[in-house]
Amino acid sequence: MIMKRWHFSLVTCVAGACLALGVGAGTAAADTAASGEGASSSQAAERGPASTTREAPARPQRSVRKSSDAAERTPLFRPRAERRESEKPDAKPERKSATTQKPLWRWKTRTTATSEATDEATPVRATASTRDRRPGPVATAMLSALSTLSGAARPAAAPQPPVTVPSVDVDRYQGTWYELGSVKQFFSLGLVNTKAEYSLNPDGSIKVVNSGNYFFNRGPASRITGAALPVDDTNAKLNVAFFGRQPSATPPGNYWIVDLGSDYDYAIVTDPTGRSGFILSRTPGVTNEQYRALVAQAKAGGVRGWITPTRQPGARSAAPA
Repeated sequence: MIMKRWHFSLVTCVAGACLALGVGAGTAAADTAASGEGASSSQAAERGPASTTREAPARPQRSVRKSSDAAERTPLFRPRAERRESEKPDAKPERKSATTQKPLWRWKTRTTATSEATDEATPVRATASTRDRRPGPVATAMLSALSTLSGAARPAAAPQPPVTVPSVDVDRYQGTWYELGSVKQFFSLGLVNTKAEYSLNPDGSIKVVNSGNYFFNRGPASRITGAALPVDDTNAKLNVAFFGRQPSATPPGNYWIVDLGSDYDYAIVTDPTGRSGFILSRTPGVTNEQYRALVAQAKAGGVRGWITPTRQPGARSAAPA
């Protein structure tokens, strides 16, 4: 019983303490709120009339229009404005047409500059447009060299055609001729044992048979048959045709005999231009001195091409020991 009372007394004390603490805290909060409201009301009362009469500041408005009259401007800038108005042109300058625009040529003839202080003419350095444009020594030398080269580059006069022998006996000219040297053509490159055989055809033309071997003595054989006709009474100029074509007796001909041995032991043949050349001999071989002499005679006769020797290995092998 005593313990129950003691517990009840303890609970009562604790509850009373909590109640006392809660009442005290509530009173303090109320006092604080009241004091805050009083201060706010007093501050509002002090500045109330000013706040009610205060108005929002007006924004400065920018002037959209600008006065063109110089008198409305401030006196500080009035002289400058008046000067600008006086210097302002009355009308815009007309745009220059394409014909009146300044040329791209930048060299201008410079005149003498006049000094404002001394009023004397100051000479100006001469430019390319004011100097005398006569060519200098280097340019003169170059021009003379060019004129010399242009004169040298002019085409030379056409060479004179070769001169043929006065006459040829066709009967004595017939037979076999061995080629000792020639101006090689595309069809004669690599040919050896080259020879020409001339005889009469039943129609009076001359039969021509050219033969040889390619590269060596028993190499591939080459043979071609043609015909020839003289184009004048000397029989020194003839037209030769191959591949079954009939030769023409019309000058100038393509087979000109420009040199011929008195015994018909050698002959030199070319064409009207001198670009071809053949050294023919009745024997397949001659000495080196004889060959060089024949080449010199061919050059003198009008052959301008490069003559090279033609080998005759078959004729040497057939010669008796």
